[in-house]
Formats: sequence, structure tokens, C-alpha cells
Amino acid sequence: MDTLLFASLMGLYYWFARLRLGYTFSAMLLQPVVIAVFVGLLLGNMQTAMIIGAGMQLVYLGVTSTPGGNVPSDPALAACISIPIAVKAGMDPNLAIALAIPFGVIGVFLDQLRRTLN
Repeated sequence: MDTLLFASLMGLYYWFARLRLGYTFSAMLLQPVVIAVFVGLLLGNMQTAMIIGAGMQLVYLGVTSTPGGNVPSDPALAACISIPIAVKAGMDPNLAIALAIPFGVIGVFLDQLRRTLN
């Protein structure tokens, strides 16, 4: 799949999941395991994507986004960026999980910027 098309699809997925059209599916769509299914389907390597997504899910298991609470990391952005990079590069799943942590922290900064500008 073309890289620009894939990046656009991942951006659309992240935007749609963050829309919060209702709390029924939005919390589920933001989980790294669900994002891994989407990435695995698009890239054709479901097994590697699911291994990485399951490991990321364990790391971010306790991260909840409650109103007024502290959000230490954004697991959805971390998964949307690091899982495709790891699958395309053929990385070790442990390295991919370590790669996800900085992207999750950057996601919190971007979320605070979005809330400030809104």
C-alpha cells in the first residue's frame, strides 16, 4: 500500500476515534489492540500487528481518560504511529513497544494544545 494513502487512512482512523460521537464505541476504538487489527488488515501482516498491539495494550492498561483527571499518555496516537512503523520495518515487538512511549507523550501535548485552542 502506498505510504501516503496509508498515513491518510491512519489519520482518518485517529480523527474518527477521537470524535466521541458517542461513548459506546469511542473508548473501544482508541485501544491499541483494536488499532492493531486495523493496521494488520491494511498491511496484510495481522500476526505481527496483533503481537505489538497486545503488548502495547498491556503497557497502557491502566491509562484512563476521566474528565478532570491526569492523562499521562495517549495510547491511541502511540499505536497509530508505532504499530505501522514496526510492521513495515520488521521490528522486534519489544522494540516497537518501546518506540510507542514517546509518541504517547507527544499525544498528550497535542491534546492539551487542542483543548487550549478549542
